[in-house]
Amino acid sequence: MDLNLDHLKVEFETTIRRLAFFVGLTHNLRSDEEICAYTVEPASNGMSFGLLLGGMKAEKVREGRALLAQWTTEQALRDLVESFEHLMTPPFHAAMFLLTKSGGIELTKAKKISRAFDFKGLKDKCDQYREHVGMAIGVERHFGTLNKFRNTQTHRRSIVGSDDIDDVTGTMETSWTALQIELVSESGTTYTGGEAIGVVLNEPASVHLRVVDRVVQHVPGQRLQLDVHQLHEIMVMMHMEAQMFISGVAKRLVELGAKLQTS
Repeated sequence: MDLNLDHLKVEFETTIRRLAFFVGLTHNLRSDEEICAYTVEPASNGMSFGLLLGGMKAEKVREGRALLAQWTTEQALRDLVESFEHLMTPPFHAAMFLLTKSGGIELTKAKKISRAFDFKGLKDKCDQYREHVGMAIGVERHFGTLNKFRNTQTHRRSIVGSDDIDDVTGTMETSWTALQIELVSESGTTYTGGEAIGVVLNEPASVHLRVVDRVVQHVPGQRLQLDVHQLHEIMVMMHMEAQMFISGVAKRLVELGAKLQTS
C-alpha cells in the first residue's frame, strides 16, 4: 500500500514549526520598539512590504502590532485544525480500501463514505474514525471545541453567534489539554504552574508533570481571542496527539491487512 505515515507525521510537524516561527515573530514585534512600522499592500506578483508613511502616532503603530500578533495567533489555530484534518485523511481512505478488500464493507457504500469524509470538519472526522475504522481519538472532545473555533473564524469573522453557544452554559467554550508543573514540598505545600518555576525551598520536594484541562469561554457578540501562551499549549497537545494518532492508525491498518511503507 502506497501510504507513508512517517511522511504525514513529518509534514504535520513541519506545519507546527512554521506556525510557531510566525507566531513568535509577530508576538515579538508587538513589543519591540526597535522594529520600524510597516505596511502590506497588494502587488502584481503577490504582496509588497514597506514602511508606513510618516506622521502616524506611536499608539496607533503599537495597536496595529498588537492586532497583527492576535490575528497571526488566530490564523495559526485555524491552520493547525486544518492540518490535522489533512493528517487524518489518507489513512482513512486506506482503511476504507482495506475494508472493501476484506469484504467488511460494500464497495459502493465505502466510496460514498470516503467522498463525504473529505468535506467533513475535524470533529466529524473523529466520529467517522470511531464509527468506520474502530479507532478513537484521545482528545476528541477538545477537537470538537477547536473545530467550532475554526468554523466561527471562517464563517462568522471570529464573532461568536447564537448558533455557537452551548444552551447550558450560554457561552462558547474552547478547551484543550496542557502539561502543568507541580512542585510539592515535603511539608505538603504545592506550587503550581508559573509559581513553581524559580521558587526557592529549604526542604526536599518532588516535581510532578500533570495533564490538565484548559477552558476559555466566549459570550455571544464577543470576538474570539487566544494569546500566544494558550496557542503554545494547543500546539503541544496537537503534536502529542499526532504522534499517538500515527502510531494507533498504523496498528489498525496492519490489523486490516496493510503492509505499510516507512521512511
